[in-house]
Amino acid sequence: MQTLIQKHRSAIEAFLEQRTHGVLVLRAAGEQIAYGMQILRAIETGGSPHLFLAFAHDFRSATDWASIVTERVQASEQAARAELGDKAKNLPGIPGLCLDTRQEPRLRIGQALVYARNLLQPASGRKLVCAFLPVAIHDPDGYGWLTRDLMKPRGLPAWYHGMRFILREDTNAPMFAGGLPDLAQTHDIDFSPPVLQAALEHEAMDPGSSREQQAQALFQLASLDYAHGRHADAVNRFMAVFAYYQETGNTAMQSMALIGVGDVHQLQGNLAEARGWYERAIPSASESGSFHALYRLARNLGQIAFQTHHFQDAESYFDSAQKLAPHLYDADGKVNSLELRALSQIQLAAHERARASLSEALEAARQFHKHEDEERISARIRELTEVR
Repeated sequence: MQTLIQKHRSAIEAFLEQRTHGVLVLRAAGEQIAYGMQILRAIETGGSPHLFLAFAHDFRSATDWASIVTERVQASEQAARAELGDKAKNLPGIPGLCLDTRQEPRLRIGQALVYARNLLQPASGRKLVCAFLPVAIHDPDGYGWLTRDLMKPRGLPAWYHGMRFILREDTNAPMFAGGLPDLAQTHDIDFSPPVLQAALEHEAMDPGSSREQQAQALFQLASLDYAHGRHADAVNRFMAVFAYYQETGNTAMQSMALIGVGDVHQLQGNLAEARGWYERAIPSASESGSFHALYRLARNLGQIAFQTHHFQDAESYFDSAQKLAPHLYDADGKVNSLELRALSQIQLAAHERARASLSEALEAARQFHKHEDEERISARIRELTEVR
């Protein structure tokens, strides 16, 4: 897995440093584009000097997308002003055109990104890296039109200097049928099960890999076994991973291995056994302070508590989950945990607490542009009002 990730990371890093192409189109099937976002975040947090504006929001319309980009650029402006302190008075504000939803989306986005690029010091050598990588595209024609219009080959656009674009193409449903601009290059991201399985098995058995790399590959193989219903293989591999990390004292990975075993039992409907494995993982997850492990435990234990009608426990677990979700940049998890907390409170006849939870969930859905969630949660609020 690490070898496969490093291959794609090296390709993206090479694109960022070359001067021939302004656009990189990541070709991936369906939700595999999420791997591209993960790799970008690894580059950003791994010491890259560049400024990243990466968007994985659902693409619903060009107008909606332009507003999302503008809001993010406004946040960058606020951060720049905070960094400059007293010198911020010389910093111009974002152009009003960008905020005007009556303007063409391409024009709003172009002007907003020019402004964001100009926030960088010209002599720093830093680039603005703008990545449009929506996992869900509800308007493929609109996405293709918008991105093609932004990248139209009119020579070298002035605002390409100091800027790089990364776009997505869905190999299952191509959106660039009209062709790509001359300034674009492509890179295929393939984490399909056969490719991933082969890479992980090689890494797990490769004598050139460290024991840590082998254990990580084994953990990923266990996760694949779980996903494909190979329950016994998944448990055996998770337990082998747990044994290795007991030797090394890595409590975060100990908890993740135990959670994996619990997940297998939960998938099979063995809720009592699943809860036992999750509870066994709590001490190591708490000791490590791993947000990811603690979040998964809160979510999973909350679901089991809800299914077994222990609604007070469910309320507490989902409350913990909604507090942990922002640490993982999980907007869906934040909204869903708040909604599940509300459903638990309804079962407890705690209607005022449920109303507060639903209101908080609705606010989060609006903040993260989760329109379908907004509609569903609004309907729940109306239902709760009618019942009362």
